[in-house]
Amino acid sequence: MHRARAGDILSEASAEPIMILLLPAISMVELARPVWLLAGCAAALPPFLALRARRRGRHAGRWSVALQMLAILAAAAALAQPLVPLDGRANLPVLIFRDVSASARAQGEPPLFVPPGMIAERYDFAAGLSREGAPPDAAQTNLAPALRLAAGRADRAAAAVFWTDGQLQDDWSSAGAALGQAGLPVFVVPMRSPPPDSRVLVLDAARAPGGAIELAVSAQSSAVDRRTLTVRRASPAPAVLMTRDLRLLGDEPVTLNVTDAIALSARAAVYRAELSAGDTWRENDAASAVVLPVARRAALVAPPAMLAALRGALGAGVTALDPAAAPASAQDWLDYDAVVLVDSTGQRLNPTQREALAEYVRGGGGLVLVGAGPHGSPADRDDPLNRCAALLADPYERKALKVVVVLDSSGSMSDRAGGRRKFDLAAEATLSLRRHLTPRDRLTVIAFSEQARLVYDSGDAPPDFSVLHEALRAVEPTGPTHVVPALTLAAGQIVPADADGLTLLLSDLATQDKLFDAD
Repeated sequence: MHRARAGDILSEASAEPIMILLLPAISMVELARPVWLLAGCAAALPPFLALRARRRGRHAGRWSVALQMLAILAAAAALAQPLVPLDGRANLPVLIFRDVSASARAQGEPPLFVPPGMIAERYDFAAGLSREGAPPDAAQTNLAPALRLAAGRADRAAAAVFWTDGQLQDDWSSAGAALGQAGLPVFVVPMRSPPPDSRVLVLDAARAPGGAIELAVSAQSSAVDRRTLTVRRASPAPAVLMTRDLRLLGDEPVTLNVTDAIALSARAAVYRAELSAGDTWRENDAASAVVLPVARRAALVAPPAMLAALRGALGAGVTALDPAAAPASAQDWLDYDAVVLVDSTGQRLNPTQREALAEYVRGGGGLVLVGAGPHGSPADRDDPLNRCAALLADPYERKALKVVVVLDSSGSMSDRAGGRRKFDLAAEATLSLRRHLTPRDRLTVIAFSEQARLVYDSGDAPPDFSVLHEALRAVEPTGPTHVVPALTLAAGQIVPADADGLTLLLSDLATQDKLFDAD
């Protein structure tokens, strides 16, 4: 029997220093299941077995034994589930955002494991964002709302975890950049089993020299799949042009060509390609293409009394339409390169016609609007044309504002206008900002007469209009009108770097300042 040399194998005694060095490091972290550390005792088995093998004449390399011991210790440490400290954030909640879109639900993933003792706030996101248990619309996967919420909670959360299949449909780059600047630790947990996805890649349509329409459609799948492809003319005169059963291979596109022999030179032709038997992602199972008329023309929509005069002024190539006869579908508006709408009230077209015209504009159609559109209240920003043509500002689509209201509280504001004090009208206008400001905005109100003074300042918090209302009730208009000190005080207000500044002066301008010219 061969004798074992001290350097050939690691003895049980030589393994003890390794354990001693590891234990201080392990004791510095919190473990979810510390009982599994006992499994580290099995690290003594490789030296013991190697020693027995040596006594029987078989050789075991010391590095092999050492690696076996380390593997056992690593497995024990992993099973103990160490909890990584998050720079003093241990007592703060972890924000967990779960993808509940249709594509994610199809995977049937088990619930995400949360270690015992961890404080977790759970949210669901798809087309929107909601607390867990009230899932939003699953038709889309939009990540930006979840990123914005995480960025806003950066100072009150330990970390953010995003559990998703990665099939995102929105532009989340700016929201992601904001979260990155917030400094919150972020972890992305991928879902493991995305289902097959077949989709229409592209539908191209072009007019051939003879007037016929040539179409080319391509389809592709992420895995082997069988689908039926249908190409149809949606308008005018709807008709099925082709139906074909396809066997799609993974990531190998299939392209088919079809010709619509009917020449439609005077009308816009709309075509649609669809894959039947929709899969989880039905939003990419279809595509559309438009072929515009050969002749370019514009539509003029105006009151009957104005049609003849305006048509003569615009010249040839203009089709005059009475508002009652204006198209009620976006496809019919496509017959025109541009639309001239004379509508001073925003009521000339009915809601269906306005929605159709808005869809036409979003698709690239031209619109010249003579008038301001509906603008009676902030709710009018939901009007179809206001949403697509920016006729009314949407406060949720702009930068944050630092608004400073300079409010005249001099004696002349006690005079009446329309049966009410001018100061009361100005205070009411100030309070009406409630409908226009968002939680991202900041508000300061300065009252002035002989002196300027700060009446209200929201600071870094959203405006509290109930507090502002009480502050304005305590202001009594009296004294001379000196506006320059008030404007100087307003100019000294600090505007945050990520906001725009806006100063509103509410006054009858009956001022005694020689340096201020009301004209």
